[in-house]
Amino acid sequence: MCLKPRIAGYIYLTRTSTFRNSGAPIYKLGKTIEYGGRFNGYDKFSELYVLYYVEDIDVIENILLQIFNRKYKNEIAYGKEYFNGNIMDMLNTMKCILDGYGLIYKVDLINSLINNKLKRFIIYNSKEINTDFYEMMTEIMIDKNVNIQINDVINYNNFYYEYIMNNKNIMELFDIYKLNINQFNKEESIHEESIEEELIGEELIENELKEEELKVEELKEEDKIIKNDIKNDIKKELLYICHYCIKYSTQNRKDMVKHFNRKNNCNLNNSNITYEKAKILTLEKRFYFYFDIKILKIDDFKFIITNYNNKENYVYETYKNIYLNNKIINDNEFNKKYINNKTDTFQCNKCFTKFMSKQSLIKHKLSGKRCNYVEVVNKILKM
Repeated sequence: MCLKPRIAGYIYLTRTSTFRNSGAPIYKLGKTIEYGGRFNGYDKFSELYVLYYVEDIDVIENILLQIFNRKYKNEIAYGKEYFNGNIMDMLNTMKCILDGYGLIYKVDLINSLINNKLKRFIIYNSKEINTDFYEMMTEIMIDKNVNIQINDVINYNNFYYEYIMNNKNIMELFDIYKLNINQFNKEESIHEESIEEELIGEELIENELKEEELKVEELKEEDKIIKNDIKNDIKKELLYICHYCIKYSTQNRKDMVKHFNRKNNCNLNNSNITYEKAKILTLEKRFYFYFDIKILKIDDFKFIITNYNNKENYVYETYKNIYLNNKIINDNEFNKKYINNKTDTFQCNKCFTKFMSKQSLIKHKLSGKRCNYVEVVNKILKM
């Protein structure tokens, strides 16, 4: 086997200024050989949460990406490294994984700031994350008689720019606010020592490389087993669930098409969405269940179709406990995902049902059987 040489570098977790401004919990898991230059490519006021030095960025990144893909929602529209999830959980996941490998250390972000390597980044700080920096920023705010929270984006950016980014005497600032910084070149010295250790004993390094290759092979074998398990489970538990009545489900897509095509076969709206929208969602979304679905009731199915909005959804027995990012699929998301950004709707003037095309509205009016005008009026009168 031809072994690929290891490349030392940095693994980091950041949130770009675009998602910081919008407040979206979307974070990037990145890697770089030399972060001083790489970070200049990010938009100003992007947030940096953590930075690790590792001896093999390719292997470590591959392992972290596999785990992040299993735990968090991959925002593939922005890139394979972007994930939607809870930031504290992501940081804890990284720490747990990286603690198990040698020659890895957490870079001191304050030292990096002093060494002028974080010109465009805001060091994210709170009582739980980068607490030393948080305490210093709090002292500066008290001294300047201001009170700005980090999620107050515009005001915090202006404050951070004035006192941190645009401060030519940043070392003096840290001295004033009594942060314990005794070795400003710690990062570079540890980096050099790590490289020297890496070069000592070629035989030892080759053995370590072989061990890393074996770990990757083991992960590949594990993925094969998981994929085989999924295939076996899919054959037994694949379901299409009617998003309109929520009472009908089947393993056969053709049966679901017949369910919608038969007149008056599905006319009970338990989901509060249009008949046509429900039909599109029903036929596009597949659910793979990993437990006995006989225990599920209509409220359980309603919860599942509301909270699982991917085209392929994997549902486990603990489905109510998972971190849900997309609880209700709104009209813009629906249009973008399922009908190619089409936004026009056509409404029946009798029953007020909305349709995505004029042809569907005409068919609805001509049939006359799905237009529950009397029922709608009675509901309004009872309110």
